[in-house]
Amino acid sequence: MLLFVSHRFLLLLIFILFASGLVFLSAHNGTSNDEAANISASVSIWKYGGCFELYPVNPPLTKLIASIPLLFCKYDIDWQIFDNYLEYHEAGVRPEFSVAYSMVERNADKIQFYLFISRLFCIPFAVLGGYFCWRWSSELYGKRAGLCAVVLWCSSPEVLTWGAYVMPDMAAASCGLMFGYLFWYWIKKTKWANVWGVSMALGLALLTKFTWLILFPLLPLLWLCGYYSNTINRTWSVLFNQFMQLIMIVVVGIFVLNLGYGFERFGTRLGDFQFASKILTGKNSIADEKNNNNGNRFADTVVANIPIPLPANYVIGIDLQKVDFEKGLPSYLNGKWSDHGWWYFYLECVLLKFPLGTLGLMLLAISFGLTGVIRKRSKFHLLDELILLTPAILIFIFVSSQTGFSRHFRYILPAIPFIFIFTSRTIAIAFDSCYFWRLTVCVLLLSSIVAVLAVFPHTMSFFNSIAGGPHNGYKYLIDSNIDWGQDVFRFKKWLKQYEAKVRGIHIKMRDRIADVFFMEDNYPDVPYSPVKVNGNSERDCSGPLPGWFAISVQQIMERQERYRYFLELKPKYTIGYSIRVYHISFEQANVLRKKYELPEIEKPTDDIIDFGNNLVKRMNRDKNTKIAVYSVPDEKVTDLNLKRILDNEPSFSWQPINAQQIINGELKFYDVIIFPGGKGTKQWETLGKEGRKKVDEFVRNGSGYLGICAGAFLATTRDHGLSLINARAVSGKRYVANHGTISSIGFYGVGNVDRLGR
Repeated sequence: MLLFVSHRFLLLLIFILFASGLVFLSAHNGTSNDEAANISASVSIWKYGGCFELYPVNPPLTKLIASIPLLFCKYDIDWQIFDNYLEYHEAGVRPEFSVAYSMVERNADKIQFYLFISRLFCIPFAVLGGYFCWRWSSELYGKRAGLCAVVLWCSSPEVLTWGAYVMPDMAAASCGLMFGYLFWYWIKKTKWANVWGVSMALGLALLTKFTWLILFPLLPLLWLCGYYSNTINRTWSVLFNQFMQLIMIVVVGIFVLNLGYGFERFGTRLGDFQFASKILTGKNSIADEKNNNNGNRFADTVVANIPIPLPANYVIGIDLQKVDFEKGLPSYLNGKWSDHGWWYFYLECVLLKFPLGTLGLMLLAISFGLTGVIRKRSKFHLLDELILLTPAILIFIFVSSQTGFSRHFRYILPAIPFIFIFTSRTIAIAFDSCYFWRLTVCVLLLSSIVAVLAVFPHTMSFFNSIAGGPHNGYKYLIDSNIDWGQDVFRFKKWLKQYEAKVRGIHIKMRDRIADVFFMEDNYPDVPYSPVKVNGNSERDCSGPLPGWFAISVQQIMERQERYRYFLELKPKYTIGYSIRVYHISFEQANVLRKKYELPEIEKPTDDIIDFGNNLVKRMNRDKNTKIAVYSVPDEKVTDLNLKRILDNEPSFSWQPINAQQIINGELKFYDVIIFPGGKGTKQWETLGKEGRKKVDEFVRNGSGYLGICAGAFLATTRDHGLSLINARAVSGKRYVANHGTISSIGFYGVGNVDRLGR
């Protein structure tokens, strides 16, 4: 009795610690496109009364659960994007990411709280998965094995990561495991009383992810294996009775699936669907770049009138998911990019992303299993392990076969609990064996726990020693395997702490959603180096510059290699393992610029007089420098200091110039154009499109541009700017040297001479 109480107490303690860790991660992890799309889609279901058109590539169970707390919150979303989609619907169109961006952008000050409360409602899925790991393993291999299985589950980096996100993968793993356990229990008993639980679990699994469609061919196969393994009670009446129960499981499971969709367009004729994938259109698809026609290969066939007993958007979601694999997506593995995926991608993910202790236990489980089969002395029933392992093996095979792209290790998360339960058998065997094996499995299990705790809360970026640890993970995998925007909120907190030290920092986060959280402060973008375009080196870039830079690992390793020069530098700080902060000196910048055949840049001085004197020293006084000073129509050059400087320098000759003269091509008579103070917006407007183009060409051809006050802002990348320098003009409260904090528009950072590096 004491052992029983201790066992239950230990199990409760594990779940409390597990749930606490998930709550912590839910509160502190940032977000990315996919999760934000899931949340905005969940909101749309309630707003439009059971409308599932938004993000149909994932069934709605996770979204519906996560959206419950949002029903009591006030948020702002631009629904016009979705309204237009509903009005002009075309197969293959995916508006969910635009709606998600709108939600995050318009609620940036509250989105962290909305994420947190939505994620809290998804944590029970992770706990449910842990419970069935313990339950199934305990019944198969004993209580010690049950504790081992739940420890493997609760300490798994993948489980900890995706248990704290509004994503379907965790719910798919837990509901699929629940179905597997209940189906196994039904196979053992084959009683009508057990049918309803299996049916409910089947429907819930189908409501989490399309991966579980593999259950339909799997069910009859496993049932027949169970029937023929029962050599005592194998009659025609038993066969018929079990078959009817199996039919009922499928029928009720499909009913639960439709119930989750509110029977949305249930029974739609097969010929009425508009598909986008090649396999369902039969000819062209959105995946065909030349022909974006939609269609239905069944429309003119005898099966067109067959009603489909599935929700319409469930069918459409399958079609859209197939489109992604047909057209293929850029995929990354082992430092290389490809237009398609690899069949061995997920196997390598297991080798790199599982703790070494877990891999060791898995290897022992396989070894013990093979030894038992060879010697015909296995203490475990073959049917039990067949039912346990078949779903995991089929998921692995099915997902690995989809080589249109390979990006996310989380796609095989539904297979992981089955693997952990099988792995837990090592405990049962070891504790029935010698002391050496007991010590070995305990050390492996403990090392697995310690390895994960060492990187917590950065579990998404976990890589084992085979990969060289989390710091080297980017050499093998990126995307949701290491950088999914999870460190954005941590970086914001860090930035607030070090704001004075890294003033003027350039920021480039993982994607548009992650960038939203820094838009209000209008940080300048990270400059990129030249890249090859059609065999030629692209010149329209800023190139490496001195200053502070924060950039995500995803961007450093992006396919175009525009930011790869950061790999030649050592980061000053790292936030988690996904965001790196660099400080580049002028010397380092020029070394890199020389490598990319860009002109060197000169170190600026804070002393304007010294700067002016240096310019004068470098002047060729034998050459007359012709200067044009821009003047707004009906206004004269009124800057007395500017006039005095220009008039008193004998090597200068200057004339005012207006927009019409610039458009007429008169800049060719000058060496430098000066845009003085005034109103930058008015200067931009009076130049007009043609005038702005002439100024751009003037600078591109090597001539000079001097901007003073408004003229300096005109050269920036703001909305009404010429984008001649790699700097943004920002407004609001800003720190200005020798002036303190002021409330005005001002530069925040240092820009190079122009975007071409001249």
